[in-house]
Amino acid sequence: MDATSERSDRSEPDAVPAPDTSRPLPLADDRYEALVRQMPDALYIVADDIIVFINEAGVRLFGAQSARDIVGHELEAFVHDNSVQLARQRREWMVAHGAGLPPVEQTLLRCDGTPVDVEVLSAPVQLGWRTAIQVVARDISQRKQAEQALRESEANYRALAAETARAKELLRCEKTVLELSSRNVPLPDLLAEVCRLVETLLGDGAICSVLLSSDGEHITQAVAPSLPYLLSQALIGIRLGSAVGSCGTAMFLNKCVIVEDIDTDPLWDGYRELVAPLGLRACWSTPIRGDNAQMMGAMGIYYDTPRTPTRDAMGLLDGITDIVGVAIQKAHIARELLESAGYVVSGEAADAAEALAAVAADSPDAVLLDVQLPDRDGFTVASAITAADGPAVVLISSREADDYGLRVTACGARGFISKSKLSAATFAALLE
Repeated sequence: MDATSERSDRSEPDAVPAPDTSRPLPLADDRYEALVRQMPDALYIVADDIIVFINEAGVRLFGAQSARDIVGHELEAFVHDNSVQLARQRREWMVAHGAGLPPVEQTLLRCDGTPVDVEVLSAPVQLGWRTAIQVVARDISQRKQAEQALRESEANYRALAAETARAKELLRCEKTVLELSSRNVPLPDLLAEVCRLVETLLGDGAICSVLLSSDGEHITQAVAPSLPYLLSQALIGIRLGSAVGSCGTAMFLNKCVIVEDIDTDPLWDGYRELVAPLGLRACWSTPIRGDNAQMMGAMGIYYDTPRTPTRDAMGLLDGITDIVGVAIQKAHIARELLESAGYVVSGEAADAAEALAAVAADSPDAVLLDVQLPDRDGFTVASAITAADGPAVVLISSREADDYGLRVTACGARGFISKSKLSAATFAALLE
């Protein structure tokens, strides 16, 4: 071994020499001593909380120059704070019961203070009149690093899988919105379909709503196919503010608002009675934005139990509200173009029936009419308007005029504009 301790001659039979803890403990059996010396794992012996012996592998483990740097010191000087209590409890139990304990992971400290992860196997041994603890410690730093790398790899894989799944869900939503938009499905119906899709994607009883604000100050439209119609109607006209439920607040602040429990959150103090009969307890709201991050509305997600959203859920909602924002802007682009040129838009119609009723009620000077309407084609509606000596009709479509041939002039319309070329100037030119 590195050093030997002194053997005291007993002058009296009963005398018990005090152990010299300043040097390594002698091992009586030379064969055992050679085995311990050549062990690849650290071995040390602790008596009365003092390290009284350590082998060469232990010296290397602790980063010491020799056994003298360790022997004679308290064990806890070499044990990390997060392992001190466990190490102490194990020693006390083994001394009291005279039995060993299964291996356990601990963190030790080298002489320079750096931590080292080890697996320790401990058992009691008799040193004369004392019960000491023999500890075999194996450095598992590399194993811990490999385990950490594996955990990180698994986490990255799960994150990638979640991201891929979210991308597929967003693609599915975008495809649905584009298909509905290309068929000129009325905006309320399009938003209702988006709500149903979001409810399916989130699952677990999620209820989705979309609120819009055309003036930036009030709720002007509410779509929530899974909630009572009367509730949606009750929301219309409510002024936005800093404490107007989840959606009214999100629209006012133009940022996400998470309410874990409607029953206790002050944002709902003036509006709790609206949803209390429905048993709704949580509501998360994400603003719907257009160009330049302008607020156009908000998407709300309700649950019947208090809860907060997961990171994946929020990522999904952020992506879907972006898609919805594009659809809303597209639905209102004609109105915005005309109003920017000074035209007064008296109203909008979702289908042919509403268009004919609006013309009869408002008597407008001109009508900008989409060729593809949900209930009938625009040519038929244009014929009905012009036959009654009504206002001038200008047809629009995502297709080109050549695709429709003589149908444009046959229906009595003033002209046709492709949506890609729609502007206030082209509209005005056809009315001259």
